[in-house]
Amino acid sequence: MATHTHTFRITNHIIIMTMDKVRRLQEMGFSEEQAVSALKLSNNVFEVAIGYLFGEPIDQPPPATVENKENTQIVPYKDTVGVSNPQDIPDLSLLGDSATNNVQWGNFEDDNLLDTYENEYVENNGDNDDNDDDDEDDGVPVNNHYPRQDSPETAFDFPAGFLREQGGVPAVLPSELSRPQSRILALLVVLSQIESLREVIFSKKFDYEFDENWFTPKVSNEDDNDEVSEEEQDKENLYRFVVEVQRIFGFLSPVSKRAFISGDSLCKVIPDDYEDDIWEDAIKKVQLLLSLGSKNVLEKDITTYFENEVECNDEERTGLTVLQMDYDTRGSNLQEGLDTLFWESELRPVFTKVAPYLTIQLYNDEDVYQSQQFEVPEYFYPGVYSDTYQPLITKMNHKRLNAHKERSSITTKLLSLSSFEGKKIKKIIQNSVDYLATTEETAAHDDLRNLSEKMKDETNALNERIRIVGQDYSKMDTKNHANILQEIENEGLELPEKYVLTGVVISDNEYFYKTKQLSQYEKEEWVFTTIDSVYGKVSDYRTETMNFDAVQSFVLEETKVNNRQLVLFYTAESYTKGNAEIPDTLAEFFAKDNELLENQAEERTSTSETQEMELDDEEEEEVKSDTNLEDESSVTS
Repeated sequence: MATHTHTFRITNHIIIMTMDKVRRLQEMGFSEEQAVSALKLSNNVFEVAIGYLFGEPIDQPPPATVENKENTQIVPYKDTVGVSNPQDIPDLSLLGDSATNNVQWGNFEDDNLLDTYENEYVENNGDNDDNDDDDEDDGVPVNNHYPRQDSPETAFDFPAGFLREQGGVPAVLPSELSRPQSRILALLVVLSQIESLREVIFSKKFDYEFDENWFTPKVSNEDDNDEVSEEEQDKENLYRFVVEVQRIFGFLSPVSKRAFISGDSLCKVIPDDYEDDIWEDAIKKVQLLLSLGSKNVLEKDITTYFENEVECNDEERTGLTVLQMDYDTRGSNLQEGLDTLFWESELRPVFTKVAPYLTIQLYNDEDVYQSQQFEVPEYFYPGVYSDTYQPLITKMNHKRLNAHKERSSITTKLLSLSSFEGKKIKKIIQNSVDYLATTEETAAHDDLRNLSEKMKDETNALNERIRIVGQDYSKMDTKNHANILQEIENEGLELPEKYVLTGVVISDNEYFYKTKQLSQYEKEEWVFTTIDSVYGKVSDYRTETMNFDAVQSFVLEETKVNNRQLVLFYTAESYTKGNAEIPDTLAEFFAKDNELLENQAEERTSTSETQEMELDDEEEEEVKSDTNLEDESSVTS
């Protein structure tokens, strides 16, 4: 499996220790939540945490006794446990009550708390920060030892990682996570590989002025002109939104050699006028901005790409851009959830129109301790839930019901032919035939023998009939959608279109999307992106390609163990075909950027070689100096 990884870390000793162990556990296949939980339960002992994750219990030493004076407590607590490795436990007393379950093990919002920690660290290390030019102790900067929340190190502080490795998959990073804009950015990245949408976004050329720092996070400046009306400002933001979306779509292709870029230029033109914690609003905002931008800037109408229509109880029709399923409805797989939603509801909903881009939001239940795993199909046919095929499905259900009744009736007849009042009729008749054969009652013998043969023939006929009815009963099972498709074909109707899974969003820092142009391997058409943060600021990321089975396994595990919500993107198969071409102006922009990257890489290589040569020269001079000293010492002796 091709993997492209970038990691950047700050130098705080507690976070380095924790994040490194969390990363190592994640590389072994465990999730971040599992790794953090195991490290906490094992008192941050890596080997014990591994054993715990593989099912081994964590042995705790017995509580301290009076004889054990080292661990004797002045005030005994019944809910305490012994600690086997106190020397390895970091001092977290300064973290207060704000410790969380994330990889940082703490969220610091009090500047006084930060100052207290930094001052105590300086005092304990015999240094102070009175002199700004001398704030290091043994080569470790004090300010980096405990970075403030507003200035942790980020991926953009390490230029050596800017060049995309061969086979590497690019990433678009927000500056901060868990914000409305970061959610929108994740959704746009997932949608970026749909060919029909790429064709629309690339349909117009824009003049891109090349800036060497275009890819870095931009500081938000309040430079809006007060004389510009709100309407004009909205138009300008919408135009800039389309331009930035086109550049991001272009970047997420082989035309660029850059490994990652910031999404800030896009995020700062997105209105922040909806609730932070509602994914539904983020999805609708993306659909609205893409529709408005395409219509007003690109002169393309893609409103119908997102609009579904549902009718309930043969009454009023309702527009629907996001199909939502709560935890109780969604079941163990998508088909089961949709069957329940459409065919078991009192509202009797049906699709009257299915959009080419079908977005499905699956809610989780925070009150459930361990949820049921959820299986995501690689494709399905949402048209079976439309009004077009409801008469046929109703007909199939009636046929299945009739088949069930007939099968019950045949079963009853078979039972009546084989036994009566608990006695086996066939055996009795056969015994009678055998007995009469030894007597002179020829007529009675022949009559019973004919009756026996007739019963056998009737039994065989009923068995054959029940076999046929059983096949019909199975074919009319609408829970198996292959039966519906076969019946549609048998009736000479047009088959519904196949919808292909193109994206899965778990959160704004974990998502999958399907791509053909970014993967080197035919069977690894999926990209998994995970983004890490420190104090809310994005610090590192990882992208890797995989096949659908790996995506399925990940989703099954996440929904079962961590009770996660999901946003699924299904696209009509005909809308996934094509080969959108990047505009010439955008291709020229990335050509300049690629040249810049290559020049920077050459400069770094040259600088590194020069530093190595200088280091060799210094070592050679030291050797010569040591040799001279030894010669002088020998002469003196």
